[in-house]
Amino acid sequence: MDSTSRQYCRSQYVLSVIISTANRKALLKVIGRESDRKIALDTINMLVTVCQQGIKREKARAKSQFGEAAGVELAYASGFIKQA
Repeated sequence: MDSTSRQYCRSQYVLSVIISTANRKALLKVIGRESDRKIALDTINMLVTVCQQGIKREKARAKSQFGEAAGVELAYASGFIKQA
């Protein structure tokens, strides 16, 4: 998730956000007023940032304890999404 890019498409009531990582893309559509869309976009950006920081921390910890970090990113992101 380190190489995340975001693309935005705006219309009157719909904000589409495409979040791209190294191997996946996600399309999120937020319907509502401009203020609601801004809050939703800020929240999404904050959650992506927090998740990326947690993945980085857990990968470093797994690497120091076990010598490798295979599967840590997927496990952490899945747990993060379930908790959110």
